[in-house]
Amino acid sequence: MKKFKYTAILLCAGLMLTSAVGCKKDKTTTSDTSNSISENNNNNYNNNNNTNTTKREIGKNEIVAGISEETDENDTVFKLNSVYITPDAQSTTEGERKYVYLDVEIKNNSDISYNLNCLNNFILVLPDGAVSDDKNGDGVIDIKDCEVYSHIQTNMYASNNFKENIYTPDPFNIPANGTFKGIVGGFRVPPETDSFTIKFFPTKDDPNNKESVIKIDVTADNIQPIPSDFLK
Repeated sequence: MKKFKYTAILLCAGLMLTSAVGCKKDKTTTSDTSNSISENNNNNYNNNNNTNTTKREIGKNEIVAGISEETDENDTVFKLNSVYITPDAQSTTEGERKYVYLDVEIKNNSDISYNLNCLNNFILVLPDGAVSDDKNGDGVIDIKDCEVYSHIQTNMYASNNFKENIYTPDPFNIPANGTFKGIVGGFRVPPETDSFTIKFFPTKDDPNNKESVIKIDVTADNIQPIPSDFLK
């Protein structure tokens, strides 16, 4: 009887050990599978982006325009009416910055309504060497280091300080066979900034269609402080 009890205890202990080892193995396998899926998705995403970039040739068709000048590209008539900047610099993680906002007019000549957003459709390019940060990490200040993209901090500033219906946050709708007019943005620039280039990509309803770019050089004469009647 004692021998039987001893054997039964050993069997139970063996089953418990096998179960514990099995759970640990399953957990590891699940984790490894998740990592593999994540890596595959990232690789597919990067491959798709590289394919789109290669095929589309971003900025291949360059259209140069001026302030208040209309351009017509990809069923889109674009006009930059005014450029506004905060009178005072704001504190950011990158140091003191002023915020730039754009008064734009975008006419949609197609039968399709679509949304645009500043992060995807606009880039502000500072003069060469105007940005001290080497964003590429290659030890050289080049055009990529001078590109400024729309930042959520400027969106929050506008939402908190602009009067109602003055500022339009992302995304903004461009109605079919209609026109959008409003102030959008913005961009963080060094306080001493007095000139830059605005790039607009008329992507229409395909956010990846960036073959055409409209470039507008903005000088000190074109930059206005935000009017006091815009603010709360």
